[in-house]
Amino acid sequence: MKIGALYIFAALLVFNLILPLTSASTTYYYSTPTKSIVLSPNIVFDEGTNGTAYIISTDKTWTEVNVTGTLTETYYEYVLNITNLSSSTNHQVKLENASITGINRLTNFTAYFHDGTTSKQIEISNGNVNQSSGLWYSVATSATIYLSLAIQVSSSGSSRVDLRLHVVKSGTISPEIIQTVRINVN
Repeated sequence: MKIGALYIFAALLVFNLILPLTSASTTYYYSTPTKSIVLSPNIVFDEGTNGTAYIISTDKTWTEVNVTGTLTETYYEYVLNITNLSSSTNHQVKLENASITGINRLTNFTAYFHDGTTSKQIEISNGNVNQSSGLWYSVATSATIYLSLAIQVSSSGSSRVDLRLHVVKSGTISPEIIQTVRINVN
């Protein structure tokens, strides 16, 4: 007898949960969220327009770019678009060299930010790192800046340049977001 009562109670409980709650002419449905909300950084990567290959993580916290190095200098003006999604907070960004492999074949590897003005961030010349980090570059609210590259190699092969993208709110040094940009030079 107790088991039958338990089944009836469970059936009523399930029935009550799936029944819509009504108030006057408005119907409300109870639902449990299926995903937790994750706050993403205010800076996101998007593909540029140079015809290079990109791998951008689904949460847009890192990116990998493939570019072709040639014996003559090649310019990639819009390798990545970096957008400040905030409508109320200006940000600043800068690049820092994290690691390099195959540096000897890099006759020129120069990374710039631009959006009307240009800021050299990283410079490698004839296998030597001449500039390993850049100055802070402003990204206004709802604005996009671009990462461009100048590439020249002395021989065939492959090189990899891992860069750290530092992001801070303008006028602060914290909280800081650090994202990875990997450049493969084939």
